[in-house]
Amino acid sequence: VFGKHKQGTSDSFGFFDQEQSGDIVATLYLEKLTRRNNDSKGGLMIRASHSVDAPHVSLLVTAKDGITMFARSATGGTTTSENVGVWAEDMELRLEKTGNSVKCMYKHASATEWFVIGTKTADLDTGGIYHVGQALSSADHGQHARLTTGSLVVEAA
Repeated sequence: VFGKHKQGTSDSFGFFDQEQSGDIVATLYLEKLTRRNNDSKGGLMIRASHSVDAPHVSLLVTAKDGITMFARSATGGTTTSENVGVWAEDMELRLEKTGNSVKCMYKHASATEWFVIGTKTADLDTGGIYHVGQALSSADHGQHARLTTGSLVVEAA
């Protein structure tokens, strides 16, 4: 899934993922998002498939809105978003998946406690396998954004 942005009923962005099954906790250290415009975004995503209209839950840093939770609950549905307006470098993003529920959290890398943004439900387990990884969009086909991260850690919940 590559291209311009991630919203509406179909997506277009870079997704660097691994297959998973069952309940997990995925944590990504995000050092920096080098933006190209205010709609550039990058971070952590759990996605049912690589289809452009697949259900997903994402915790992304956007250039204009800070940390934002995105979700599409069903295939072909509309992506919704909620942001907390926080933006800093050296953040950790976490998605905790239990069944089709995903809890979205973040913290500054030096902090000990996680801030919970909320929990979203999406049809992620319909095929038994889903995808977890880093998502990135410049929001402009003519530009490139850069996401500087540490390792993605995925553990059984």
